Amino acid sequence: MLRWALGFFIIALIAALFGFFGIAAVAAGIAKFLFCIFIAQLKCLEPVCQAQECRNKVGEQRFRVVVSGFLGNKGKQTSLP
Repeated sequence: MLRWALGFFIIALIAALFGFFGIAAVAAGIAKFLFCIFIAQLKCLEPVCQAQECRNKVGEQRFRVVVSGFLGNKGKQTSLP
């Protein structure tokens, strides 16, 4: 989405440079719209990604405990990064 917005922004700059102000205005409007959609998606998905990252850390800790128990290190603490 961001690449498309950047592409339309570049098209708008080039069109304005050559004097095609109508095409430049339309391309700039499309770029602005796509950029706003990108920001909205980013804000909506940010909590989901943070929750997934938290779940991955918990899963990694459980995996280390299971592996250390399987290898015979039941009484020892495993160092977590």
